[in-house]
Amino acid sequence: MPVIHTNRPDLWLTRFALASLLFVGISVISGCERDAGSETPAATAETNLIQSDAVLVNERVAAALDESLPAAEISVNSVRPNILIIVADDLGWGDVGYNESEINTPNLDALANEGLQLDRFYTFPFCSLTRAAFMTGRQPLRMNVRGPISAGKPKPPLDEMFISEVFSKEGYQTWMIGKWHLGGERSIRYRPNERGFDSFYGHIGGGVDHYEHTHWKNKKHDWFVGGRRAKVNGYTTSLLTDEAIRKIKQRDQHNPFFLYLSYSAPHEPIQAPPEYVEKYAHIKSDLRRRYAAMVDFMDMSVGRVIALLESEGLTENTLVLFMSDNGGTHSGGASNAPLKGQKGGYYEGGVRVPAIIKWPESFVSGEKSQRMITVLDLFPTLMQAANIDLQPAPLFDGRVMWGRLTSEADASDPIALLIAEDRGALWSGDYKILMRPASEPELYNILSDPQETHDLSSEYALKLDELSSLFKSRVEEYKEGRP
Repeated sequence: MPVIHTNRPDLWLTRFALASLLFVGISVISGCERDAGSETPAATAETNLIQSDAVLVNERVAAALDESLPAAEISVNSVRPNILIIVADDLGWGDVGYNESEINTPNLDALANEGLQLDRFYTFPFCSLTRAAFMTGRQPLRMNVRGPISAGKPKPPLDEMFISEVFSKEGYQTWMIGKWHLGGERSIRYRPNERGFDSFYGHIGGGVDHYEHTHWKNKKHDWFVGGRRAKVNGYTTSLLTDEAIRKIKQRDQHNPFFLYLSYSAPHEPIQAPPEYVEKYAHIKSDLRRRYAAMVDFMDMSVGRVIALLESEGLTENTLVLFMSDNGGTHSGGASNAPLKGQKGGYYEGGVRVPAIIKWPESFVSGEKSQRMITVLDLFPTLMQAANIDLQPAPLFDGRVMWGRLTSEADASDPIALLIAEDRGALWSGDYKILMRPASEPELYNILSDPQETHDLSSEYALKLDELSSLFKSRVEEYKEGRP
């Protein structure tokens, strides 16, 4: 059970009850389009726009914070924790040791053993959708984000409040290291530095050559240091890890930090240091060997960061969350076994991903949560963990999950949806319905059949009609846009 600290039990219980109401989640599934385009030089007019946008966002966040209740009234911990979010890119369910993979991941296994495994953690089926949901706590469809973001594609609007803006306003040092994929190929207004992060080191687009640091398809240079394009040498995973270590070592020790470490591994192109590839000589497939080596090297890199937290005396008051941004791709060498499907789809293998949360202050080591939690829930949940209470309350689509993660009471989760207009999935109790325009709906008992092997649609026609109608009504609701 989690150790929850609060100075106002009555207030906490009230908030917990409100947070446990109906949850709706939407995921947009679109063709997998990659980032393209080049940067347009920043002109004076654009700089003025950036400044006005920044003022707009700061005023909005400041107004909410000024009206908020004192943090002590909703205290989860008397000292605000550091927040470390580590994201893998296209990591499959079956590609971590604690899920019985052939790939060696001792550091992630140790994190799972020392933290809380989120066994039913769901993301969106594509990179940008997951990242938009994490940054805003809101459905991508509300923002017209319908697939992977590239130049000219819809992005989260500039007046949409990002988690980085809130934590920065609360005195956190905010660092974005790694893959962004939320816009900024042409306009600097959409880059991390303009959306609440104090610093940015990494790449804007969906994938890079891990040695050349160019877009993996259009070959345009895509690496930024301090918000500007820069030439660097080295393997991407090493560079990102080195930067994370540097930021932590050089931190302001008087203020907490919010570090978003977003690896580009094991996203294509599948490249890894030769000595790591050699460790998997027993694997017949060359693609799978290289993929395994990428994951192994990333695991070692995660271990470096976790070890630094220990050596710096930060372990006890640092909340660490690890997750993949979506399921793995078979063409990229990944395995989502024993789950069905892959990235880009709404079978479990495309949206149910490895995830772990660790904070010694609040979670017992080695437990596994069967609660359904989505990436939409992270923004409001992390706010509560950090004692941040915005008034008026933001219109999140995600839930505050802090008190529910390890509780076995009220085991049935509310309705949850992953919708892409006329396609997607909806969960209700034990059931999950899949909707696709060119196919008949599919119905599964997802708790007893997580591998989705037995379609129940012909046996439970009334349940199928009920969930199908609910699915369609939610599509229309979220297509109306932002409230």
